[in-house]
Amino acid sequence: MQSRSGSITAIDISPSGLLLQSPLELPIETNQKIEINVSFTINSTKLSYNGTILWKRPVQESFQYGILLENEEDERQEIINEIKLYQKRLKK
Repeated sequence: MQSRSGSITAIDISPSGLLLQSPLELPIETNQKIEINVSFTINSTKLSYNGTILWKRPVQESFQYGILLENEEDERQEIINEIKLYQKRLKK
């Protein structure tokens, strides 16, 4: 599927998933499995994972998407480590 380009904001990041928000509306039907690749940077570490869009909901003039990441335990630990480092930097 191709879509027009647009911005996506990460609202929440966890070791196993993401909450994303975008003005783009992806045509997602109930019980339809859409696989995506998500790349993002935490601190200066670039991370890239495959995932599945679990749900979509409208929010104001945009849409939120729940993404389940398909990552291994070591990749989940990498996300945890980067989030901890990010939190330490915020407290300084």
